[in-house]
Amino acid sequence: MSYLKYYLNDGYGKMLKKCFVTVFIIFFLASLKAEEQKVFFDKTFMRNLNSAKAIERDSFFEKNLNSIIQTRAVVVSLDKTARYKRLFRLVLEDKEAEAHKMKIIYNVFFNKEETRSILNAGDIFEFSGQLVSSAPLNTARTAYILDIILQEGALLIE
Repeated sequence: MSYLKYYLNDGYGKMLKKCFVTVFIIFFLASLKAEEQKVFFDKTFMRNLNSAKAIERDSFFEKNLNSIIQTRAVVVSLDKTARYKRLFRLVLEDKEAEAHKMKIIYNVFFNKEETRSILNAGDIFEFSGQLVSSAPLNTARTAYILDIILQEGALLIE
C-alpha cells in the first residue's frame, strides 16, 4: 500500500493523474459536441440550400447524415412498412422549402401506434430525428427525398 502511495505521489503518478484528467475532459467535450449536432431545417437552411450551386446541394444533406435534424412539414400520407426496423412510415412535404423553390419530402419512420393514430393528411407535424439517407429527385437538384428515424414529434394546431 505504501508503494502505491509513493508511486502516485512521485513524478510518474502526477503525470498519470494529469493524463487521466485530460482524457476525461476530451471525452466529456466530445460528448457535448455530439449533442450539439442538431440541425434545423428552417428558413435559413432552405435559403442557403437554394442559393448554393446545384452541384453543391447534395453536400448539404451528406454532411448532416446521422445527425439529428429538426423541422416541420405537412403530412401527406401514412402507411405500414418494415424499413429501418420500424412499423410505420409518415410521408411529409416541407412547405418552407417550397417557398424557396425547392421540394423536400421526408419519409419519417417510427414504431409508436399513438403517433400514427393522431396524424391525418394535411396536419402540420414538427419533429426531430436522425437523418439516415438522402436522394435527389431530379438532375437540377431542386427536389430531395430524405429518410429520417423519428426521435420525437408534435402535432401543431394552427
